[in-house]
Amino acid sequence: MRAIGTMRTYLSYGPALVPAAVMAFVLTVLMVPATATAQEYSLYGDLELGTTYARFRSPPETVETLITDTTLRLNHLLLYDWGEMVVRHRLTVFDLGDTEGDPLRHDLQHAAAVMWPADTLTVQVGRHSLPWGMGSAFFPADALHPERTRHGDDRGFDGASTTWTISPRWTMAAAGRVDTATGSTEEPLRDLRWAGLLSGYLGRVDVMVSTVYQPDEVLRPAAGVSLPLGGVILHGEGSLELAGEKGPAVATGMHYTLFAGFHSVTLAVEHLYTEQLPPVFTGFSELSTMQAQHHPTGRHFLYPMIFWEGDGRWSADVSALIDLEEARALLRLELARHILGSLTLAAEGLLLVDEDSGEGPREGIARFSARVHF
Repeated sequence: MRAIGTMRTYLSYGPALVPAAVMAFVLTVLMVPATATAQEYSLYGDLELGTTYARFRSPPETVETLITDTTLRLNHLLLYDWGEMVVRHRLTVFDLGDTEGDPLRHDLQHAAAVMWPADTLTVQVGRHSLPWGMGSAFFPADALHPERTRHGDDRGFDGASTTWTISPRWTMAAAGRVDTATGSTEEPLRDLRWAGLLSGYLGRVDVMVSTVYQPDEVLRPAAGVSLPLGGVILHGEGSLELAGEKGPAVATGMHYTLFAGFHSVTLAVEHLYTEQLPPVFTGFSELSTMQAQHHPTGRHFLYPMIFWEGDGRWSADVSALIDLEEARALLRLELARHILGSLTLAAEGLLLVDEDSGEGPREGIARFSARVHF
């Protein structure tokens, strides 16, 4: 019944009563007090109109629905003498006919002040992200961010960080995450999460060592390497969880890009072995909320991907997230047409298949969208 429960969660968004453009204007106006004191203000983003057909099968029930939505993504950049402020957020307005519920969903992904006390020192305060690990699909070293996906537009952690550029080849970072202590009244300092990372190059090899610590919850030392070998990039990353869900996790993979005229093809594959909490399918595709319900119990996972781009006008992305032990896979296909750099038309499909899919995929989503960039 997980599929049914997820569908009901998705249906909790009611009819779109307020156009996204109006809400975007309100959100932008809220930035006026900050922009009044800024030396320079930049705004860019995109507006996406989409239609999604979803089908969830959980015998003996099958749920089908058609969803339309409008999504506005905004990026604000304010420059000051002391540094800059960066805000990235997303507003989605759902139209589900007569279904009751909240028609709006707002995601604040990034909202931070960035300061440079010295040429080699960067300080960030607020909700933000840091480069952490070598992987493209699996991130065994990263226990700092609340979520990580290959799309790179995930919600950051709430806290502060300092990045020190030791030399042109070496960087050190330290961070404290405070949202883990939200609501804590007994020992809030024990609920803070701390992290440190050192990365750089030894010859041609990119290396990384890190650790993340929160008392009684997380103690995760990790290391990773990335090595170019001809046109192939090999990478590996491993961690050992000493608190909570104890055990090792190791991700290894490669990617290769072939260029032919105005066309390029990128091939990638990544394998994960874990005795920690296994990866959740959340975030494999922006269009789906069903994935948060799938908590695989296996230990071996595989991620293959092929990405093609032709002449800057067409692109195709075929990828999968495979649970090798449970014989289950989440398959994704996206075809996009890019017009004059300001308009993208896309068709995307998502299927969940397993050993019980003799009557068809257990869950599936098809989405068609038009996105205007500004």
